[in-house]
Amino acid sequence: MLAMDNANTKDWLPTAIANLDWINGGEPYWEQDYAAFKVDRQASFNTNFLMFSAHVGGYAVYPSDIAPMAPRLKSDLLGRIIDLAHERKMKVGIYWLATTPSSALQAREHPDWQQRQRDQTTTGCMCYTSPFGRHTLGQVSEVLERYEVDAIYFDQMPVACYCAYCRDKFRKRFGIDMTALEKEISAKPFREVSSFAVEAERGGHSLAYETEQLQQFTQENTDWWVQNVRALVDQHRPVCAYGQGKIWGAQLRHHRKQFDYVMPEVMWWTVGWNLDYLALHRQICSTFSGGKVCFDVAKYDNTNIERRPMAEVRLEMANGLTVGSNPLLREMRSADGAEHDQAELAMSLDQARQVLEMRRNAVRICRTALLHCPAVDRLAVNDMGQSLSNGYQLLRQHQVDVDVVDEEELAVDNLKKYNVVVVPEYANMSLASEQVLAQYVSSGGSVVATIGSSEGVDLNEMENRPLARLLGMSDVSLGGWSSVDMAPSLSETAKIPAHTRRPFNYAQVGSFDPICTGLAGSVMNFTEPYLEAVYGSQCIPLLTARGIDFAKVSMQPFCRRMFWPGADICTMAVAYEGAGRCVFFAAPVFTDELRRWAVDLDPMIIRAISWAKREEDEVSMVDAPRALRTASYVDEDDSQYLIILTHHATNDLRGTAVRYVDPSGPIEITIKPRFELSQVDCLCGGQAEIIEQADRVQVRVESVRYLEALRVR
Repeated sequence: MLAMDNANTKDWLPTAIANLDWINGGEPYWEQDYAAFKVDRQASFNTNFLMFSAHVGGYAVYPSDIAPMAPRLKSDLLGRIIDLAHERKMKVGIYWLATTPSSALQAREHPDWQQRQRDQTTTGCMCYTSPFGRHTLGQVSEVLERYEVDAIYFDQMPVACYCAYCRDKFRKRFGIDMTALEKEISAKPFREVSSFAVEAERGGHSLAYETEQLQQFTQENTDWWVQNVRALVDQHRPVCAYGQGKIWGAQLRHHRKQFDYVMPEVMWWTVGWNLDYLALHRQICSTFSGGKVCFDVAKYDNTNIERRPMAEVRLEMANGLTVGSNPLLREMRSADGAEHDQAELAMSLDQARQVLEMRRNAVRICRTALLHCPAVDRLAVNDMGQSLSNGYQLLRQHQVDVDVVDEEELAVDNLKKYNVVVVPEYANMSLASEQVLAQYVSSGGSVVATIGSSEGVDLNEMENRPLARLLGMSDVSLGGWSSVDMAPSLSETAKIPAHTRRPFNYAQVGSFDPICTGLAGSVMNFTEPYLEAVYGSQCIPLLTARGIDFAKVSMQPFCRRMFWPGADICTMAVAYEGAGRCVFFAAPVFTDELRRWAVDLDPMIIRAISWAKREEDEVSMVDAPRALRTASYVDEDDSQYLIILTHHATNDLRGTAVRYVDPSGPIEITIKPRFELSQVDCLCGGQAEIIEQADRVQVRVESVRYLEALRVR
C-alpha cells in the first residue's frame, strides 16, 4: 500500500477545471511519447484536473491482474500519465465506463453480463449486479492501491435490470420472478421513468413501469455498489475523491455523504440542450448532494464543427459558472482542434480559473428561493416539470438570481435567509412542506405561489390546506375550459373548425400598484383550468376571472362574437399582506401556452416577486438584456464583491449551431454595499467603471459576450 500524503486533501475540488479524456480511435497509445502528448495537450487548455479512463474496449491500460493489457501496449500508460500530470501540478482522476463499447471485451466474452430490458434487449451498458460489477471493483482496488490518484469517477449506475443475474437475485430477495410482475406493471395508469434507467450508448433511457419491489431492488443494489466503492477508497487511499454520475433525486440525497463530487450528465433527451434547463438541473443536483462540487459538462468535439463549435462550448461553460458549477471538457479530441479554437479554449478556461479562485472564499448573495417539488419529477422527467422549468427560465431572463430549495428539506429556519420563496407547483406540495411555508409567511417571510398542475387536486380538502387557510380561501372549486370544444352541448349542435378554437377564460387585471402598474384594465386569456375561490379580507385581487354565458356558446349559428363575459367568478391572483406577504396565482401561470395567450403575465409575475421582497436585492441589474445571466458573491471577510455575468445566446442549441455571439451592453448594476467601494476590475478583459456612489453604488459594464466577472472593492 502506498504511504499516505497527509498534505494531499480534497480542498482542490472547488477550483478544479476538468478534462475527461480517453484513448481516442486511431491514437498510437502504445508509443513512448503518448502519455506526454496527452498531458501536455490537456495542460495547454489550462485544465488542472485530468480525468483518464483506466481501460479501452475492456482492456486495461496498466499492468492488471484483472483484465489483459491493451494490444500493443508494453508499458504502464496509466502510471506514466499520473506521474507526468503530477509533475505539472495537475490532479488526476481515473474513471470507469460501463458502456458496452468501453467494455467490449467483457461484452463479447460474457454477453450475459450486459444490462437488459424486460424484453431481453440490451441497453448498451453492462450490469454491475452481474459478475461485471466485481470485475470492475477489482480494477478499482488495484488502481487505488498501486497509484497516487487524486480522484475516481463512475459515469453510469447500471445496478439493476432484467438480466439473468438480476432476475435470480430478485427471486431470492422477494420470492418471485420479475416476469410475475407483468400484470401489475401493465395495470399502471401512466408511465414512470424506471430507476433502472441508464444512459445507454445509443442515447436514451430504458423505460419501465415500476413496482415497489423493483424500486426497492434498485435502491439496495445502488447501496451495495456505492458502499463497496466508498470502502475501497477509505481502505486504500482516503484522500482520493469519489465522484459519481447518472444518479440524482432521492438516491443522490441518500448517498451524498459518500460522494465527494457529482457530475450529473444531462443530455438532449432530458433537457433539450436548453441552457437554463441545464442550469436548473445543476442546481437541483447541487441541492440534493448537499452542496458538493458539481461539474458542468461542456462538450467539445471539433470532429464535427457544425455539431459542437467553440461558441457553444463557451456558452455552456459560462452559464455553468453562474450556478456554482465547475467547467468540465469532454470529447476534446487530442488529435483535433483548429489552432484558433485551442487558443480561445485556453483563454476561456484561464478566465474560469480566476473566477473559481475568487469564488472559493466567497459566499453567494441570493435572497430568492425557487421551490423544487419532487412529486412532479417522476411525471415530467423531460423538463423536471413545466412550471418549475419555465419559472426558472423566466426568473433568469429577468436577472433574478435564485437558489433551488428542495421541498423535502424545507424548514422555517432555512428559509429565513430568503426574502421571497417562489412556489411553481403549489397543488403538488406535501402538506408538511406547505405548513412550513405558512409559518414562514406568518413570521414575516414572503411567498409567490402558482397552482401549477391542478390534476388530481382534492378540492374538498383545499380549504383546509395551510396556505389556503392563511389566505382565507373558501368556496373553492375548479373552473375554466381550454377550448370551445368543452362547452356544454356545443359538440352536439355543430362541429367547430380547429382554427376557431380559442381560449376563452377571460381575466381582467385590477389596479393594484405596483404589481399591476401599466396593466390595469388589460384582459388576459387562460388555456388551463384554475381555482375558483373567495379570499379573506387581507387579500387584494389582481386578476378577476370572467364568466362565460354557455347558452350563447351553444346557440346556432356559431359565432365567436357572441361570446360575452358574464359575472365575475373569482380572483385568479391575489396579493396578501399580513406579517409577511403572499401572491397566489390560482392558474398555472408558468406554462408556455398560457403565457403565449396572456403576455402580460411575465411582467406581473416579476413585479409580484419584487413587491413580495419588500426591499431591493443587495446586487441588482438596473439595465440588462434578457440574454444576460448573473450570479453575485461577497467575500467572507466583507472585503469585495464578485459578480459573474454571462450571455445566453439561444434557448435551443439543437436548432442552429451557435457560431457567433453578439455582445450585450452597456449593462448597469446597482450595489447596496455592506462596505465602502471605490474600484471595479474586470477579470475577463472587459471594461467597467463606477459611475455613481452614494448609499447605492452604480457600476456600468461596457459589454459581455460569453463571460465577464467583476471584482468590486
